Amino acid sequence: MSMCAYFESISQRKLKKLLANPDAIHDIVWSDLHDEENSGFFDLHKSWQALHFLLTGTGWDVDPEVPISKVVLGGDEVGPDAFGYGPARFMKPDVVKQVADALKNVDLEELRTKYSKEDFTEADLYSFDAGDFDEEIGILIDYLDGLIEFYGEAADKGNAVLTYIQ
Repeated sequence: MSMCAYFESISQRKLKKLLANPDAIHDIVWSDLHDEENSGFFDLHKSWQALHFLLTGTGWDVDPEVPISKVVLGGDEVGPDAFGYGPARFMKPDVVKQVADALKNVDLEELRTKYSKEDFTEADLYSFDAGDFDEEIGILIDYLDGLIEFYGEAADKGNAVLTYIQ
């Protein structure tokens, strides 16, 4: 079974609903969050850990003082492990804005050459095929471009972001 990361932009009202009843996260995500009040949904598929590495140089670490490190694995845990790979995480709108602002300064072309094939291999990242390094980096850049848009739209709407791996 694959470990895919999903991102949902949710209103502050829906975040309050979730925080008031975190044990119901699975039901809330699948029944209530996929509606017109949300500004978006983003599927990072299996590239979540490799993209986190591309942005931070680590497979898992998140520095609470560095917004760019929160893009993929940041946020506060909420609810039980309802999706099979740990609790979901959320970022309040002010943190979403910080992340979106940090992403505006990312140079996508510079990231293409920031780390070597050996760096990625040594990091032993989930679902990253170093054999097709240039193609894999291109895929990560495309995903990052989508996340830049996703976070920007969420920030513009004053929304929170919910992430989970399933």
